[in-house]
Amino acid sequence: MMDRWFEFLFKYQPIVFRRGEIAFASGLSTEWIVLLLVGLLILAFLSYSRTGTPLPTRTKFGLIALRTGLLWMLFVCLLQPVIRLSVVIPQRSFVALLADDSQSMSIADEADGRRIDVVQRLLSASSAFHQRLNEKFKLRLYAFSRKARRDPTLSLTASGEGTDLAAAIETALDDFRGLPLSAIVLMSDGANTVNADFLPLINTLKARRVPLYIVGLGRAHFDRDIELAKVDLPRSILQGSTIRASLTIKSDRVRRARVLVQEGERTIRSRMVELPHGHQVQPITIDFTPAGAGLKRYTFVVEPLPDELIDENNRREAMVMVRDAHPRILYVEGEPRWEYGKLRAALNEEKNVTLTSLLRTAKNKYYRQGVETPDELADGFPQTKEDLFRFKGLILGSVEATFFSFEQLKNIEAFVAERGGGFLMLGGRRAFSAGGYATTPIADLLPIYLNDQAPAAALRRVHPRLTFNGTLHAITRLSDDAVMNAEIWNALPAVTVREVPSGVKPGAIILLEGRSDHGPPVPLLVYQRYGRGRSLAFMAEDSWRWQMQRPFEDQSHERFWKQLLRYLVNEAPDPVMVTTDRDAYDLGDVVRIRADVYSRAFHPLRDATVTARISAPNGRRDIVQLEWTPEGGGYVGEWTSRERGIHRLEVTAQRQGDIIGRAHAGFIVGDVHREFRDAEQHVDFLRRLAEETGGRYYTSETAHRLPEEIVYQENAASMRITKELWDMPINFLVLIGLASLEWLLRKRHRLP
Repeated sequence: MMDRWFEFLFKYQPIVFRRGEIAFASGLSTEWIVLLLVGLLILAFLSYSRTGTPLPTRTKFGLIALRTGLLWMLFVCLLQPVIRLSVVIPQRSFVALLADDSQSMSIADEADGRRIDVVQRLLSASSAFHQRLNEKFKLRLYAFSRKARRDPTLSLTASGEGTDLAAAIETALDDFRGLPLSAIVLMSDGANTVNADFLPLINTLKARRVPLYIVGLGRAHFDRDIELAKVDLPRSILQGSTIRASLTIKSDRVRRARVLVQEGERTIRSRMVELPHGHQVQPITIDFTPAGAGLKRYTFVVEPLPDELIDENNRREAMVMVRDAHPRILYVEGEPRWEYGKLRAALNEEKNVTLTSLLRTAKNKYYRQGVETPDELADGFPQTKEDLFRFKGLILGSVEATFFSFEQLKNIEAFVAERGGGFLMLGGRRAFSAGGYATTPIADLLPIYLNDQAPAAALRRVHPRLTFNGTLHAITRLSDDAVMNAEIWNALPAVTVREVPSGVKPGAIILLEGRSDHGPPVPLLVYQRYGRGRSLAFMAEDSWRWQMQRPFEDQSHERFWKQLLRYLVNEAPDPVMVTTDRDAYDLGDVVRIRADVYSRAFHPLRDATVTARISAPNGRRDIVQLEWTPEGGGYVGEWTSRERGIHRLEVTAQRQGDIIGRAHAGFIVGDVHREFRDAEQHVDFLRRLAEETGGRYYTSETAHRLPEEIVYQENAASMRITKELWDMPINFLVLIGLASLEWLLRKRHRLP
């Protein structure tokens, strides 16, 4: 509407004034024009310097201003103002028109229906838009999604499973090498599912003087829409462990929604969540325990609303490898005590974690349980890194630092930092500062600061209480219900703490606090990441009270220790590890496979032979040889997906003919619905892209102006033209307005 009024008043479209240069056809020099304008000002002043009727000063100067404006406007029109600009010569240059044909163009959020319907209407043979472009340019049509294809009939189906804007524009540029290309017209919603650097493309367009004109399609914001934007969960987990999935939900004007977790076709969890009002992002967590071992396919669904515009973005799929493994934990205890016996008893029904214990009964005498061979640990604690690194977790009970050699203490630190193992120290009369660990490498890996001197033997009884982080963590989840979980912890008996650490290290997380009627809370259970592994400190020395002083059916003690030990080893790496860059792909996507291979001392190996075998649902097996890459380390290979369904991946690493190990993973090839995620029109991106190249951004309502504006280009196929401005309607309206105002003012003051 504004542009139509502008063209009515100024005779031409705004683009003419933006691109043109105003001049005067009369030929008078600037000096003469200024001189004559000054003369007209003097003439207007003299005409009102003496009047028969006395006038207020403000009125007199108002009349002088009106007379001056009137004379100047007449003079300017007599000077014959013109505007000079470049315009393309008809049919001497090309325009490339690229129409987005991806799935997101099927969304019906335009006034005329689907986004693709707008494109087809604008490019129909009867469309003024299409006719004007054909009249002025040689028009080439392209449809694009992941790739651009030249299509004279432009048969659009909105079925492309991805969008690569940069590749589409580059295809058009390559097609016109050596040909006069006046502009590229892009019709799209701006969704780009391929990571691309647009800066080189923008520089190329600028260098070739090819502006990019963009018609943006779709709404910038959806009403009443829910999108499951992200799902984070472990790619691999030990059988029997609980998975905590972190979901990110985007919503607009939706207050409540139900989230489902499906394993195969079976719904295993359902949860109603509260969503914030307005266009917000809400993180939530949902817990579930896989049934059995193997490669599991999970679907996370936010139930669609009845009037939701699109529901393809309400679901995501993920793969989890549930390992039927038996990671070993070495538990070293310096003296027989209740904590040792009850901890082992808590794992009686544990089917996966294997606890190997070394209990000192006398000097150089040990009671061993859970050993694999008669000779294992016969001489006490492992002497070498390789022997220690066979375990994935390590627990130190009430055993003093002098029990270990300095080399063994360094090996324990390396066990966490290099091997990626889990470390736990328990409270006791020979643990922490009382055990003399403050000046050893163990002090570095603990999540707490030890006291320089052994604390006085002052026992404190404290009640365990969850911290905020404890309410969210898998170790301290004794019930899936948050309220019930806190009540269980509040009901557990008090435990004994022998010393209070001097502080908690930066980055460490307190999961449990010990509270009493006297003194501040005591950190009871603390953990931190350390190197490649994790380190925990449990300050209590008698958690067995949670079993002995509670009813027989209460399994809190057993569940706590099972979860703690599983957490200790769940992420500890194997000699061979494999991952894919995603766990869900579309057909035709490139699957990037990465494997990490380590020696027995867990040093990265660069000279291994690493082979990936991919098993497709139809039984076909493909082999991909992985190559070492110094960028980030590891062995990398690529494979292109060709069939829908679950694909299984096995990686084998060999060195000098000996097998180092094998690793397994899986991924899905199916309908990822990438095009329906973040599917609103990316207005800011499209506007910036157009303006950076010298073009302009349009909406579906303003697209009709585009053909006329492309005409005014300065390139090899253009010529200079002159348009007259003296007869613009605005000139006559201003003249009439000034004359009328002067006449009214004169009559008001009774001037002739």
